[in-house]
Amino acid sequence: MSIPFCNTSINRHRGVGMVEVLITIVIMTIGLLGMAALQITAVRGNQDGVQRSHATWLVQDLAERIRGNTTAYQDDMAGTARYVTSANAPDCTNRPATVCADYYNPLPSPGVKVNAVACTPAQMAAWDLWETSCPRPFNGFASGSPDYLNSGRVTSALVNGNYTLTVDWLCRNCENNGQRLSTSLLIRP
Repeated sequence: MSIPFCNTSINRHRGVGMVEVLITIVIMTIGLLGMAALQITAVRGNQDGVQRSHATWLVQDLAERIRGNTTAYQDDMAGTARYVTSANAPDCTNRPATVCADYYNPLPSPGVKVNAVACTPAQMAAWDLWETSCPRPFNGFASGSPDYLNSGRVTSALVNGNYTLTVDWLCRNCENNGQRLSTSLLIRP
């Protein structure tokens, strides 16, 4: 007795479904890996964009501080160089003796607000450079700024009466390891 639905032509195609499934799995895997690589590249690019935005904010912050301290700005025009980092680099291991901004002291729990003292223009310039250039929180100050940049550095120079403020940092997504990106701002009187 023969079974009518079991003919030999069906037996010759045995395993074709499995091969099709394996090919589908391989194609799907390649597609998913490509999408994952694209996502990683997008995240890295986004990190560089965030770093550039933060550097731009930091340069603008220092520029506004310089513009706000008109006496120190005028002293710099006369050759004092209060806001020039090569002549007046902040000591990032210690905060300036005179604290020119309100802050919260975290040592007593909960934190206690400490009011700023009256500062001279020179003290304010030293404070501004310290707060924008030094990368670590210190005694309740989350100073800035370069904390959010990968090895960030803030520099300012005064040439022919114009300030050039520059922030540079290590690129996270560059092919050349150690490549530094930067953003600059020119302030004219």
